[in-house]
Formats: sequence, structure tokens, C-alpha cells
Amino acid sequence: MNYDVKERLITGLAQYLSAQSAGSSRFAIADGYLAIDNYFSAILLDEGIDPTRNHRQKFNLMLSHFGDLISKAEIIQNDLEKFYECWQKVRYSSAIPTPNETLNFVRLSYCVISAITQEIACRYNKSVGELEEELYAEVLGSRWSSFEKECSCIHEEWQHKAEIRGEM
Repeated sequence: MNYDVKERLITGLAQYLSAQSAGSSRFAIADGYLAIDNYFSAILLDEGIDPTRNHRQKFNLMLSHFGDLISKAEIIQNDLEKFYECWQKVRYSSAIPTPNETLNFVRLSYCVISAITQEIACRYNKSVGELEEELYAEVLGSRWSSFEKECSCIHEEWQHKAEIRGEM
């Protein structure tokens, strides 16, 4: 996989995770849309299409080249349009989306990300789980698996000592 494609996926995933834990509707919308914008860039780059920096043009490129992917994922184009428009309002005004709107847009982000992840995983003969594992390891770090292993060893040792003392 091309370095730039993977970097866009990693950035998009980090933004999606940020959207999920955002402290306000405005931040959730901003991070949620930027997440799918980066996933749009990733799949366009993977197809050999230069993703413009103009978000509207990138949105249109995505629909023209991957409209079938969006449809197959049961994502309604009008919902994506509303998300884009809401993102623009949040960026350039003091608009505050309702909690319900925000939640629906974060869910929409997940649907887009999932569809693109499935497509890219398929292109590289990987399972979705394998690709997600790679991306999450980059975002969250791979140190946790070794940390958890050490914690497990310590727990086993304590449990063994407790059993010897008759506490278990």
C-alpha cells in the first residue's frame, strides 16, 4: 500500500476517534467530516487520482468515481451532502448542531469509513480486521500488547502466590 494512502487512513481514523469523544457537537462534526475527507483522499490516491485540496471538489470526485461504493454501503448521497453542508456551517459560522444531528453524522462517518476500509482491504488481499489492526496500531501504538502481556504475567504470579497461601 502506498505510504500516502496509509497516512490518510491513519489520519482519518485518528480524526474519527476524536469525533467519537469530542466535547461538543461542533468538534464532533468537524472531526467526523475530516475523517471521511481523509478516507476519500486515501481511496482516490489508491486509484491514482490526485485528491484536490478543495473539499467540495474532492467530494464530487468521490461521488463520480466511487458512487457505487457509497450506494453499496447503503449510504444516501443526500445524507452526505447534508453532512458536508453542516460541516461548512460549523467551520464558518457559530452554528451548533443538535445532539441528534451530531450523532447521526458520526454514525455516517463510521459507515463511510467502514465501506472504504472494506474496499481497500480487498484490494490488498487483507481482511478488514487485518487492515484495521494495522491502522489502530499506528494510531494507538503497539506498546499496549506488550504492556498487557506483562500485566498478565504479574497477575498470574500474584494468583499463584495467593493459591499457595490458601487465599484462592
